[in-house]
Amino acid sequence: MTPTSILATISLLCTTASAQPTITITNISVDQPEVSRDASFLLRVAAAGDGVKVGSYRIRTPYHVTRDETPEGFIWENGYAVYEGDGGAIFDNAPHDLDPSGGAIAVEISTTGWAPGTHYLVVFAHNRPGPGPHVIDYRNLRLDVDRTKVRISILPKGTSDVDAAFEFNLPKPVLASGELLICGAKLRDGETGSFAVRLRPPYTWGEDEVLSGFAYYPDEKVGYVEDGPDHLIRDNGPRDRDRTAGSITIEAPTAGWPAGVHVLTLEAAELSLRAPYGGVSKPYRDFAVKIPDPRDRFVVDVEPSVYFADGTHFGSLVSLGNGRVLAEGRHSEDGGRTWTRLEKAIPRPNLLSDGTIIGMAYKAFPIEGKDGVYRASRYVSDDGGRTVEVPLPSRVIVPRARPALGHGWHVGPLFGRSIVELDNGDLIAGMYGWFEGDTEPDRYREGGTMRRAYICRSSDRGQTWEYLSSVAYRPFLGNEGYSELVIRKLPDGDILALVRTGGNSNPGWQDNPLMMSRSSDGGRTWTPVERTGVEGVWPELLVMSDGTLACSYGRPGAHIMFSTDNGRTWTDHTSIDAERYSGYTAICEVAPGEILYGFGAKNWLDPDTGERRDCLRLARIKVRRP
Repeated sequence: MTPTSILATISLLCTTASAQPTITITNISVDQPEVSRDASFLLRVAAAGDGVKVGSYRIRTPYHVTRDETPEGFIWENGYAVYEGDGGAIFDNAPHDLDPSGGAIAVEISTTGWAPGTHYLVVFAHNRPGPGPHVIDYRNLRLDVDRTKVRISILPKGTSDVDAAFEFNLPKPVLASGELLICGAKLRDGETGSFAVRLRPPYTWGEDEVLSGFAYYPDEKVGYVEDGPDHLIRDNGPRDRDRTAGSITIEAPTAGWPAGVHVLTLEAAELSLRAPYGGVSKPYRDFAVKIPDPRDRFVVDVEPSVYFADGTHFGSLVSLGNGRVLAEGRHSEDGGRTWTRLEKAIPRPNLLSDGTIIGMAYKAFPIEGKDGVYRASRYVSDDGGRTVEVPLPSRVIVPRARPALGHGWHVGPLFGRSIVELDNGDLIAGMYGWFEGDTEPDRYREGGTMRRAYICRSSDRGQTWEYLSSVAYRPFLGNEGYSELVIRKLPDGDILALVRTGGNSNPGWQDNPLMMSRSSDGGRTWTPVERTGVEGVWPELLVMSDGTLACSYGRPGAHIMFSTDNGRTWTDHTSIDAERYSGYTAICEVAPGEILYGFGAKNWLDPDTGERRDCLRLARIKVRRP
């Protein structure tokens, strides 16, 4: 055997060994979508295995039932109603299989004994009774039963069908202080069952964050508007203002709520509704309510967001002038309304005064035998990102840097999103990481230590970066320390820095403010950090054409705020999206007073389809003085 054939054989073996076995249901159908009560329908299922054999099929309820609820043709097994088959399983070409062909089954399912209402069955194809890890695929059937007939629907895999049982009534997005917040949910026409709702924050609250009208539970670190056990407001319970069965309306006073944006969650907690396998048993809607601030100065109009790309974290938006925009490896010539994909993306792009775009890869790596010296990758474009030089090597010199545990294990300095060009042509970059002696434990992960935000400077256009100064390390604040630093040059020549201290999705600590600091000497020294008045992650700073500052931030939700005094005070807080995981944001000005806002969202709810998905989105904001 030649060396080439040996390598090919090894490659094939490695590929085969690493492939994960799968089973896929290739076809599922019923012979008729509607049958009479006390009749039957024929269910056909075909499945194929890749790297594993289909051993059998199984049909059961996805939820527990009583013995008395077990319908004809099913057996009660471990709390489920299971299609009897051959001892709870259906084998290809066994006595219960009515399909003589191989690779598929057909079974007759009786509708006798199904009570009126909505029921579900889950159909599994799996490798049991074969050996090895359990490999399955599944589909759900929905059975809508009334007095005379049964309607059978095959649901797409993963459908959160119980979510579709509810209509949510969300409050107005802007409420005057003291105005009642009115929200609720109701069962859609044709749905039956008892339900309740919860009104709570999407994450957790510290004691000083609790809004008036919410009962606070220190052990959970959550506040609820409630009228009974389990923090629920039940249909026609004491706090339900709608006495119609199947509909709940809540009124919550906002007196005493601080000005700004408040993100809340309304959950519909089903009590007797039953969900399909893989479905969501507690559908929810996150929403944002703004209490105006008397200091607000602008009219802020937000257009509905549009899909941009798949993903969950938006990196950067860069305006190149004349309607040209660069974002996530895409280029726009019309202010972000249409996009063209580029051959190569620039990570964390920044525009310099001569039109050059420069970006640094997130991580720097140690160079063996050179303590405090790291290698990094630099990306440069001179034509608006259309062509990008292959990653260029850079050196990063941070003598006290050390490896540490953060969201993962990091072996060197981390670049933030921003590079600022100084008057003399030098560049400074916002960075973060860990230094020798930085040993205060964080509240994010066991074994982790608090992060430090700092500045590195380059006098050779990013070929070499050297430590210049620390922006923030103490005081002990947030659950992570200081990270995700963004720096921008202000109209008065100062440099403003905003920095994350943690995230509220982590229940270990609830005080995670966005902090700010400024430098008047090109980043050599920084003022003590101060609170901005909001919490959030991945902040971005934009100096608008009229000198107004805009800051985007998020999680929970994606928001924006403005400052007319170089960041000393922030007003006009506006929500762009309320989904709890929205949060990694980016902004740029595409025309005077017009901001393009990008945000990443996980489980974003599409109002047109009712489906949730992970995606990057764009919204357009127009800002004007009244």
